Amino acid sequence: MESIKDKVTAANEYVLERMQETDPYWVGMKPAIECVPDIHEKLILHSGPAIAWEDMCETQRQGGVNGVMYEGLAKTEEEAREKLASGEIEFAAGNDYHIVVPGSGIATPHMVVNIVEDRHTGVRGYCAPFEGPNRGGLAGWGVYNPAIKKHLDNMRGSLGPAFDSVLQKAGGMGLKRMIVRGVEMGDELHSRQDACGLILTNELMKLLYDSDLTPDIKTQCVELLYGTVRFFHPLGMAAAMSLLEGIRDVPYSTVVTAMLGNGVTYGIKIAGLGNEWFTAPSPMLEGSFVSADIDMSDVLPWIGDSCMLEACGLGGSAAAAAPAVMRAQDLTMDDGIERSRTIGEITLASHKYYLIPALGYQGSPLGIDMRKVLRTGIEPVIHGGMISKSGRRLGAGVAHVPMACFEKACLRVGEKYGRYRRTIRMMVKGIWCAMVTPLDGNENIDREAARRTAKRIVGQGVDGLLLLGSTGEGIALTREAKKDLIRTVRDAVGVPVMAGCGTTSTRLSIENVYAAADAGADAVILTPPCFYPFGAEALTEYYNAVAKASPLPVFIYNISRYVGVRVPVETVRRLKDDPKICGIKESDRDLDYLRELLEATKDRPDFSVMEGSERVFAQSFPMGSPAGVTVVGNIDARPSVELYRAWLAGDREKIDAMQKLSLDYVRVITTLGLFPKELKICMKGMGLLESDRMTAPFPEVTDAQREQVLDALRALTDRTEKELIR
Repeated sequence: MESIKDKVTAANEYVLERMQETDPYWVGMKPAIECVPDIHEKLILHSGPAIAWEDMCETQRQGGVNGVMYEGLAKTEEEAREKLASGEIEFAAGNDYHIVVPGSGIATPHMVVNIVEDRHTGVRGYCAPFEGPNRGGLAGWGVYNPAIKKHLDNMRGSLGPAFDSVLQKAGGMGLKRMIVRGVEMGDELHSRQDACGLILTNELMKLLYDSDLTPDIKTQCVELLYGTVRFFHPLGMAAAMSLLEGIRDVPYSTVVTAMLGNGVTYGIKIAGLGNEWFTAPSPMLEGSFVSADIDMSDVLPWIGDSCMLEACGLGGSAAAAAPAVMRAQDLTMDDGIERSRTIGEITLASHKYYLIPALGYQGSPLGIDMRKVLRTGIEPVIHGGMISKSGRRLGAGVAHVPMACFEKACLRVGEKYGRYRRTIRMMVKGIWCAMVTPLDGNENIDREAARRTAKRIVGQGVDGLLLLGSTGEGIALTREAKKDLIRTVRDAVGVPVMAGCGTTSTRLSIENVYAAADAGADAVILTPPCFYPFGAEALTEYYNAVAKASPLPVFIYNISRYVGVRVPVETVRRLKDDPKICGIKESDRDLDYLRELLEATKDRPDFSVMEGSERVFAQSFPMGSPAGVTVVGNIDARPSVELYRAWLAGDREKIDAMQKLSLDYVRVITTLGLFPKELKICMKGMGLLESDRMTAPFPEVTDAQREQVLDALRALTDRTEKELIR
C-alpha cells in the first residue's frame, strides 16, 4: 500500500515537472470580461487574499471605490462605498479569478488585461498592463483621475485591440526564452525587468512595423512602450499566474501556489489544498525610500500579488541574479547570493532554465515546500515596492512570508490527508517504554541499532514507544537527528510513537512538533520551557499555543528534577479541556502530586495521566493512572508489562514481585548517578547496542565504573527469568 510520504513525493514530483517545463506565451490583450472565466459586470477585484470590506485598509477600499467609478456602477463615491460595503457590488480577491493584481491596484470587468498562456498545460493567467505616463494608475496603485480614465478608455478602444491583433497574427510571443536571457543579464523579474523589457520591445517593434495598423496607432503603441519602463512586469506576473494555476489543485502536494498580501493580511495557498487561504498579519517591508523625508508610519504592510513571482523561482528567490536590486536595498551582490542559497534550503529543486551566473550557473531555487519552511524555520523572502497609504510608491525593499501561514496550512494538510488527521484525542493505556537513542561515534543515529531496539521492546509487549525524552537525550540532539530517529522507529514498529519536542521557547517547540509530525510521530510530548522562572499563566499560554499549532495530539511532560519547573496542577486543570492536549506524563515519582492530577482531571476520563517511573507502578495503577512509562524496558520490558497485566488480573503477589524486580533494575541503571549512561552500559554489555556513546558533554566512565554497573546487572539476569516464569 502506498504510504502518505510516497504520495506526497509523487505529487511534488508532478508539480515540479510542470514548474520546470512551463512555457508562457503572451497571446492577447482584451477586456477582462471577454477573456477571464467567471468575471461578471458587478465584480471588482483587489490584491491579496480575500478580506471583508470592514477589515480592509482604507487604501484598498478607496481603490475599490475608484474601480466602481471607472465602471460607471455608481454616480458618487459615497454610493460606490455603500454598494461595496453591502455586497451589491462584489469585491473579491483577484487571485481567485486567475488575475494578478499588483500593489494596491484594482482590476475591473472592462479593464484590458494581458493574457498569458502556459503552452505546456494550456492554463492562462491575466494581469492588466501598466499605465504608461500614469505609472501605477488604477491597475497598480488603485488611484483614479480623468487622465487615468482617458488612458484606460484608449487601451480598451484602441491600443488593446492593436496589440491583440499583432499577437494573434504572430501566434503569440514566447516569454520563457526572454526570462531565461533576462535572468542571465541581471533581472530577477520582480523589482527589475530591464533586460526582459528590452528584449520584448526589440521583438515587438518588428511585429508592429510589419503589422497592418495605421501609422497613428503604431505611434501610440510605441509611445506606450517608451513611456512604460516596466512594461514587461505585468507579463511576468501573468506568466507566474498561468504556471501556478496549473498546479493549484494537486492532491498531497505541499508546494506553495500563491503568496500575496492586502495591506492587512498575507495569504498563501498550497497545491494539495486547492483554493484555500492560509493567512497571517501582513509583514512590513524593510529597504530604501526614494526620499529622505518619508515617514515609516505612512508605509502600508505588504500589499499586492507580485510576489507570485517568488513562488516560481524569481524575485527574492533569484536575488543572486540581480546585483542592481541588491544595491537598491543597500546590500551587496554577496547578500544576493546568500539570499538565493538560503531560499534553496526550502525549495524542491533548482530551475533547469533560469540559470544564475553568480551561482556558477546553478538554477534559481524552485518549488517552495511548506514542509521545508516549517522544518528549517526559514521564511521565504519577497522583493517589492513600499506603498504609501495614499497609493504612492515610496521605495523598494524586502519582506518575509509569515511563518504562521505555513503553520496553518500544515494543520489543514494534516486534517485532509493521512496520519495527521488524528489530531483530536488520543488515549494512552498500558505500558510504554521511553527508548534510548542509539548513537554512532559521530553522535549520528545508529539506525540499525534503533530498529533492533524498537522491535525487541515492542516484541516484549509494550503498548507504545516514547522517543527523545530524558532517556532518549532529546534535549541534546539536532532536529535532523531527531527526525532520523523518529522515521527509523516509525518504519520499524506498529505501535504508536510519541516524540519529545519541548524546548525553551514556544516557537522552537512548535518547529520541533512540525518536524516530528513530518517524520511520522503519532503524538508529541513537551516539558515546560526551562531557564526562565515561568509561572502558571505563562505555562498555560505555552501549552495552548503549541496545541493550537500542532497537527498531532499533545502531552504534557512533568519532570521537574531535570527541568527545574513543575507543571502546576491548576495549569493542567485549565489545559485538560483543550481537545488536542490529551494527557500528562508525571515523572517526579510524587504520589501526592499524581493524586492531585487525577483528581483535577477526573471529569475527563479520556485525559491520560501517565506515571513516568516504574518505582511506583504498584501504587499508580490502583490510584487510577491508566499507563506507565518504563525506562528499564530498554533492558527488559517484561517486568513492567507483567506488573500491568497482574494489576488488571488482581494478582497482588505478582504485582509485588514485579515491582521489587523493577526497583532492583532501577538501582542498577542509577548506580553511578549518570542516568541514562548506565542504561546504555547495560545494553552494550548485553549485546543489545554496539556502543554506549552519549551526546557530549556527557562524561565518559572508567572501565571500573562500567564493570561496577555490569556486575550489578549480572546479579539480576537469572533472577529475572525465575520471577517471570513463577
